[in-house]
Amino acid sequence: MVKTVETMRKGTRFLLATFLWTHAFFLLNIHSQLVTALKARFSFTAAEATLILLLVTLSFISGSGFLEAVKNLAYIYFFPFVALFYLFYWPIRFAIRRKAKPTDAIDIQQKSKPTMPLTFTAPISEAEKEKTAEWVSIGKVITRPFRKFTFIWCLLVAFAAHRYILIVATAVLLLQLTRKIHAVVVLTWSSKTAIEKAIERMIAYFTESIDALSGADVAGTPVRDLRNLINKLKGIEFLFRFIANTAAFWLSTMIAAATVLVLTYVYFAVLFAFAYIGVSRIVGMPLTLGDAIVTSLFIPFYASDLPKSPFVRILGGVHCVLVLTLGVGAAMNYFRRQLEPLQNTVAVLQVRLADENLRERYLVIQEKIKSVDETKKEGGSSPS
Repeated sequence: MVKTVETMRKGTRFLLATFLWTHAFFLLNIHSQLVTALKARFSFTAAEATLILLLVTLSFISGSGFLEAVKNLAYIYFFPFVALFYLFYWPIRFAIRRKAKPTDAIDIQQKSKPTMPLTFTAPISEAEKEKTAEWVSIGKVITRPFRKFTFIWCLLVAFAAHRYILIVATAVLLLQLTRKIHAVVVLTWSSKTAIEKAIERMIAYFTESIDALSGADVAGTPVRDLRNLINKLKGIEFLFRFIANTAAFWLSTMIAAATVLVLTYVYFAVLFAFAYIGVSRIVGMPLTLGDAIVTSLFIPFYASDLPKSPFVRILGGVHCVLVLTLGVGAAMNYFRRQLEPLQNTVAVLQVRLADENLRERYLVIQEKIKSVDETKKEGGSSPS
């Protein structure tokens, strides 16, 4: 079944690539025919048919991850060269198979047969695990349109003319909005956030570089490695001075926090605006896109401008709570709380790096590198 899904995905990718490139060369014009067929068969509007086709196509093209999506996009972009390659590849492969002897094929099949281990019990658990993994992968493919492509669902909410499409699109949008809110809350309040992990790696890098300086064999270490170590330590010293400069460090932190906060706020405001439109249309109180976006951007100040419906007001209340919980003060305190351990650790590492023995070793390495550079300039051979 997984092979069937993969074949459908590759077939859809091939058809989409063919469709786009035939349009690029002005050979075919079938997109209007597909939209017309959907309109006639399911009574869709042009906007609904176009968005549904786009949703289905992107579901197959996106693949299981970012790299898969990049590979599919590269396949579509370079499709003429891919088609030219297969135009020569498949006839050659077919000819080679025709010339292969039957005995060779039998030998290959016999060699490829797996040898069954001599066990008293069949590996039922492994088979069940593989079957479960197979069904999980199939489930991911089937539910992919409902887990991704949020903005296509937003457009469906805004332009759906049929009530059942509007209800499905609004429900999917609300579910995706709930998942995104949960992800932001977990990221903000979890004990091991991405910022904490990045700080731990940074501190480990600092400590490792200082340890390398402390245990470096100046006489036996190659000059190239010593040069890399000195360059690392110069970069670390620059970062230490920047972090120790509290005013500049916290100003940069506040700018970064404000940028992340504004982008996150606008992103959720747009999603909530389309959610307001969908719920309002379902309850029979239409809300224009402009009014929804303005109201969503200025929540909670414009909360009273929302339609007087309990469902819309509940959604507005969730939006207000999200804005107040993850407001400017909370975001700034969050960044400050995450970065305070970095400042404390840097202060300790600064004291260690300023140790007299380490500074002397640091100067000795610099002198050795300087002498090697001068020898190179004079045309001599540098020591290893």
